[in-house]
Amino acid sequence: MRMNQVFAGFLICGLVVGAGCSSSMKGSGSSWFGGSSFKVQAYETKTLPNGLTLIYVKDESLPKVEIQAMVKTGLRQEAKEKAGLNSLVASLLSQGTSTRSAVQISDAFNALGTEFSASAGVDAVVANADALSSDADALLALFADVLMKPTFATAEVNRLKSQRIAALKRRIDNPGNYSRRKFSEFLFSGTSYSRDTAGEVETIQALRQTDVIKHYLANYRPNNTIVAVTGRFDAAFAKKVEDVMGAWTSREIKPPAAEQFPVTETLSVKLVSKKGLAQAQVLLGRPMIPRTHADYLALRVANEALGGGFGARLMQRIRDDLGLTYSVYSSLGSNQETGYFQIATFTKNPSTGQTLKEVLKVYETFINEGITDKELASAKAQIVGQYPRGLETADSVASTLMSLNLLGLPLSEIEAYPGRIEKLSLKEVNEAIRRHFKVGALKALVYADRAAVGTQIQEFSPIVETAR
Repeated sequence: MRMNQVFAGFLICGLVVGAGCSSSMKGSGSSWFGGSSFKVQAYETKTLPNGLTLIYVKDESLPKVEIQAMVKTGLRQEAKEKAGLNSLVASLLSQGTSTRSAVQISDAFNALGTEFSASAGVDAVVANADALSSDADALLALFADVLMKPTFATAEVNRLKSQRIAALKRRIDNPGNYSRRKFSEFLFSGTSYSRDTAGEVETIQALRQTDVIKHYLANYRPNNTIVAVTGRFDAAFAKKVEDVMGAWTSREIKPPAAEQFPVTETLSVKLVSKKGLAQAQVLLGRPMIPRTHADYLALRVANEALGGGFGARLMQRIRDDLGLTYSVYSSLGSNQETGYFQIATFTKNPSTGQTLKEVLKVYETFINEGITDKELASAKAQIVGQYPRGLETADSVASTLMSLNLLGLPLSEIEAYPGRIEKLSLKEVNEAIRRHFKVGALKALVYADRAAVGTQIQEFSPIVETAR
């Protein structure tokens, strides 16, 4: 079984449409770029009367069925002083319901050869479980019980709080993960996206059972949830899914408060220091346009040329030419309300300053000169060529469709995406670079031992913070 992150199948012909369901939307399953034999698996979507969105993706290759659920609740749905609440609620879903104890739930899933997993991201909680198709009815009953009827017993809340606090105290031991957390805090300072989904020791300690229950009731509603069913199943099972999920009571969902996201206009460097670190983690970036912006795909291509792979500029210069690191890459990410651009690498302590300066040089050239025709062709080929790999299974198709829904994009984007990439011109890409990037307008974080690297980056007048 696998856990989905951050978010078509064989068309279900003759599927019984539940009474009161909206008209279904079906993916065409057609080829989406010139001459390719790959086809997005067909899919069907429905909206139940209670507002729940259903996605069906049929796959007869294995006698297996999987149920996924995405609940649209993340960092923006929890108060700053209750950081980690959303993640704690997700972890507590399977720790007792009105009909089963935590042990009974675990045993029931184990009897099906599976387990229930729930993971909280910055914008949504994703849960999933799978089983043999012959056990589909039992899987549905268990999954619905956990999703719709958790009780959040005080003893379970306190037990998971203790586990979470212990894990938070250990997070500093992983330099890569810790530096990424601190970078998000720096990049999105003052907003919900600056917080760790797991929370902080102090905020977790302060959470109570009443906080957990209130958060669940406010956000875990059918009209705030997408459920995907994938694998080998028939129309009768699809009807059962609609009956079970259709019994969930809807409730008005209060939208999170609007936030003003930071604008990065100058270079700002922060040094987070921990004694004894033998190498430095170096991250640079800036808030960026959301996935729904018209220029996003042009920047996706630009990013591929800058730092998307071994042939990209950053890797060629920082690794191949200068030998400063084993890996350096850039990425373009998307949240519900905004996006972000990031460059990440690591290096030995003595080369920290040089690495930061060389990365800045590559970034500046990228903005001033744009990318070339050759880089454009290579980036397009890389993006379009890799795209089918992420859609090889029915569950990955369902996850992609759920993510498109979460980000406010039409589901048709799953098929349109490669063609839209291929149509981009060099002029469009380079104009997008100039519109959304600015020389020196970055936030940079170095996670290292100040005694070893401080003098190398002192010209940047870094903000200094001690890791804790």
